[in-house]
Amino acid sequence: MKLNAAAKEQIIGALGAGADVALAGAIVGCTRQAIYKLRTREPEFAERMDEARSLADEKVIRSLYEMATKEHNVTACIFWLKNRQPGVWRDRHDIDITTRKEGVYRSEFADGKSVHPTAPADLPN
Repeated sequence: MKLNAAAKEQIIGALGAGADVALAGAIVGCTRQAIYKLRTREPEFAERMDEARSLADEKVIRSLYEMATKEHNVTACIFWLKNRQPGVWRDRHDIDITTRKEGVYRSEFADGKSVHPTAPADLPN
């Protein structure tokens, strides 16, 4: 499907207003697959799509920030902190526990996925 300049502008406008690609396609009468094909063929259009989506994201970020700071919305505060500072505020923390059993040191991590036999020289026997 060939999209004319007016349809492309409508797509960009819809994305800037927060629509997803499927809704933007429905507005102009095409599928999201057609939009993605156009995006691949026209790098300038892809760039404009990305910018429009970023603008919509910035509106949400600004709204979340205002909810957290002006309305004292605790959920908004938690969401903001977990996403902006995940190393400090995330729910899951990795904990390194080093144990000695029969002369072999092991480090076990809270994620349950990583167990590394070690023999560090700086640990006591």
